Amino acid sequence: MFLLISKHSNTNPTHFSDQGRKVFLSPFALLKFSTFASLTRR
Repeated sequence: MFLLISKHSNTNPTHFSDQGRKVFLSPFALLKFSTFASLTRR
């Protein structure tokens, strides 16, 4: 498992980190956007 992850990160570390960041930040971004939209709608 560790070898697979290390190999993947070695081949394309930027893509792996970007994908992880998108998956991790997407819910927060949606929440921020929804709150911002509700505030501007008032």
